[in-house]
Amino acid sequence: MKRSKSVLGFLLFTLTLCYADVDLKALVNRQDLWPKEITLLETISYKSGKKFTLGSKLPLLEITADEIILGEGKDRYRLDPHYTNLSLLIDETALLQAAPSTLPSNNRSLNPASLEGPDFSFLLDTKVELTEADRTKAIDLLLAQGGYLKAAAQLRQALLESYESGGVNNSTEWTDRLNFARICSILGEKESLLKKEDSLFGNHGEESFYKRFKPETVKFFLSSPPALTKTLLILKSEDDLIGVFSVLDSLFQTYSTLINDYSSLAGALAIVYDQPLPRQWPHHQVSKKLVPLINEKQWIPLFDYFQKKDQDNTLASKIKEMSVSELKFVVDCPIEITELEWALKEQRTSRGSFDKTYFDVAYDESRIKGEKAIYNWPFEDLYTLANIKKNKGICIDQSYFAAQSAKAFAIPSISISGEGSNCAHAWFGFMPSGDKWNMKGGRYEANNYVVGFAWDPQTWNRINDHELEYISQRYSDSPEYEQSQRFLIFSELGSPTFSSEQILKIVNESKTTCLKNPEPWFKLEKLYKVNGQKEELKTLYTEMIQQFSLQKDWKILAQEGLSKIDSDTGGSQSSESTAKIINENKGKRADLAIQIASRESLQKIQNDNYEDSFSLYQSVIKKFGKENGLMIISSLVEPYLALCISKEQSELAFKAIKVAQKLIDNTEREASLNQSKQAIDRLKKEVEAALNTPPTT
Repeated sequence: MKRSKSVLGFLLFTLTLCYADVDLKALVNRQDLWPKEITLLETISYKSGKKFTLGSKLPLLEITADEIILGEGKDRYRLDPHYTNLSLLIDETALLQAAPSTLPSNNRSLNPASLEGPDFSFLLDTKVELTEADRTKAIDLLLAQGGYLKAAAQLRQALLESYESGGVNNSTEWTDRLNFARICSILGEKESLLKKEDSLFGNHGEESFYKRFKPETVKFFLSSPPALTKTLLILKSEDDLIGVFSVLDSLFQTYSTLINDYSSLAGALAIVYDQPLPRQWPHHQVSKKLVPLINEKQWIPLFDYFQKKDQDNTLASKIKEMSVSELKFVVDCPIEITELEWALKEQRTSRGSFDKTYFDVAYDESRIKGEKAIYNWPFEDLYTLANIKKNKGICIDQSYFAAQSAKAFAIPSISISGEGSNCAHAWFGFMPSGDKWNMKGGRYEANNYVVGFAWDPQTWNRINDHELEYISQRYSDSPEYEQSQRFLIFSELGSPTFSSEQILKIVNESKTTCLKNPEPWFKLEKLYKVNGQKEELKTLYTEMIQQFSLQKDWKILAQEGLSKIDSDTGGSQSSESTAKIINENKGKRADLAIQIASRESLQKIQNDNYEDSFSLYQSVIKKFGKENGLMIISSLVEPYLALCISKEQSELAFKAIKVAQKLIDNTEREASLNQSKQAIDRLKKEVEAALNTPPTT
């Protein structure tokens, strides 16, 4: 495939990874959308010794599921997007169209009459209960004669007719058939169409998926067990269907008498271990070979540990009472069971006070006070919880220790990192009770960490702590939420057989059924964008601003969306809207204000509007620099300088550095601990090296 024309990639990746964004994985097989070059936001060196400075452009060679590869000739440079200031300016509509669905696509457009298999008309009356006798009859037919796609297609049509006649009403008759249809549609699909690029489980090419499993497993799946139906209800497009079903198959084969009792535990393990761990798990400051990982089939020993401890009543939570969404933040601990046993034995902190566990690891100031700070784990000892406590550590070690210890007690927890006034930091969040998160374990409020980022263990994408707090609210356990999700499943099952109007109607009903559920809102946004429905999009954004008034990340997405529509249609409200967003968020969510202002400034310099770009650059630093120094440097100063260099604007680059230096003039923090100062000093040297000239006085 031919690549698109050269596009600059300069926006801060970690700040643009918001809930509604398309995952980087959507780009893996879309070389036609890749830019030819990427502008570097830092100096890099190849193994050959060749060096490229800030602002240099390097050819983009490949995008994989978890890295971006740049280079030329034999030289290769691999960027981890989660730790790199990088994003790709790709055509948004094309990306939305490239984004994967949670269901395979080819079987949905087929007419039931054209499909091979027995007749399943005895299943189609959605006004009566789906009896065990009828289900057993259908399962026996499927096992003997096949016809999974035909069963799915016949049920899909019956479900639509019932829906359009008003016959849903959250009825078990309709819901049972929806679950059965969806399971059949997945099992009947060719594996080549289900396979993810980085799948752990291989594939059988053009074979139907159900042929991978033993008959007893297929029968288990078709019985719509809670372990599967609960999982499918929260499945995301990034999940690997082959992996999810394969993990459940493995658990069923090993724990057939327990899997229904611990259905949520099984579902959580399936959505976490359906795909590879991030290359940098648990974080990028320790060698992976030192981490005591379970190297294969992590779900087996973890299921065994948690169900046994639950039966022994030695955990802080009741596993059977927890949801899949909660348990995914418990089972994402692919470390040796001896680690969990150690934490369970050694930790004595109560669940409500588990934030104190962070300080059980003494802070090792010697690692950051010397001539050269040592941020990586410097010991030859394995990275065990016991060794971390024995050897002391820095914040990243404290965060890991506390989060993994919490998981040992079945307390949902998460490691978080962010940037404050003058340094980066790592802390952790945990659930002190079953209905809310405490995101302040070791957070140090004085350093103004307004936002933190963490791994979502279901997708292994980055998520910020404010989004996590919202989507973890108890609304996700309500009947309204479950029905809202079923409507989304139905819309996926029917597309593209259903008309565009039918799909929009179903997704809108998903939205109105549970207004707190963000997923239908963002699906409608994508549908309206792809369809070019600007008036409907404006109405949606206006409603989103009101609905998510307290969830600032999503409110701003809607505000920016309205601003873009205004700009695209020749309006004059765009600049006023940007100023309003900045002012609304300059307090507790300064990160969002900085993100918006930075993007505006960078766009101006990209458009050769240097005077206005510098004016806004100065304004952002003056307004936010003192309290948010390191964040300003990474999200504005660094990419701004890179663009100045790429545009050969040396005078502007040095003016920008001079303004940025004022950020740290009045700092009271010891120079060796001030990462803002270190970053500015580094950038000044990089600018001089890139432009091969010192600044004029």
